[in-house]
Amino acid sequence: FKTHDIRASFLVIGKALESNPVVAKAIGAAGHEPMDHGYRWAYMANLPAMTREEERAFLRTEIEVCERLIGHRPVGHFVGNATLQTRELLIEEGYLYDSNYVASDLPVFVNVKGKKWLLVPYGRTLNDAQERFALGEEYFRYGKEAFDRLYKEGATIPKMLTVSLHSRVCGIPGFAAAVERLLGYMRSFPGVWFARRDEIAKVWLAQF
Repeated sequence: FKTHDIRASFLVIGKALESNPVVAKAIGAAGHEPMDHGYRWAYMANLPAMTREEERAFLRTEIEVCERLIGHRPVGHFVGNATLQTRELLIEEGYLYDSNYVASDLPVFVNVKGKKWLLVPYGRTLNDAQERFALGEEYFRYGKEAFDRLYKEGATIPKMLTVSLHSRVCGIPGFAAAVERLLGYMRSFPGVWFARRDEIAKVWLAQF
């Protein structure tokens, strides 16, 4: 990311940040966005069964950890199994958007009890953890073809490509080399915006 001058959105788990404060500090210092991925992953399966106040406490703990260790709070949220209650609480707790949505290629608005709420979709087609990518070269080729297609279509209508990376996958040498190649390839084209998800959200909220 530093080599290609890219600031990314880091889906952070509060407990993991507390266990790795040096990483948390580095995320903030590099200008990356901390995105709420839940305070503890083990709790995610229980999210739909949480009471309103239990889930509120869960959100507030994550906010406090990010503020303390990274330097600023999350404004985006992704846990995968959010409920309508989750979105109501996100609005109440000052979030801007959530990414608990895969049914669109571009951000969309939904109605949450009379309030306009922004979804920035979490596309999974270029997720390095997908089983379709056995080799880094496969990830690079798929990513290149996806980018080429969207870049062509983007001449007339906005396009968004989510590049999902996990350190346990893209951190291994062969895969890391492929990711660096892909970012360099995308970087070579004019007019491409490498945006954090909160930046996308702010533009969408301002323009639409």
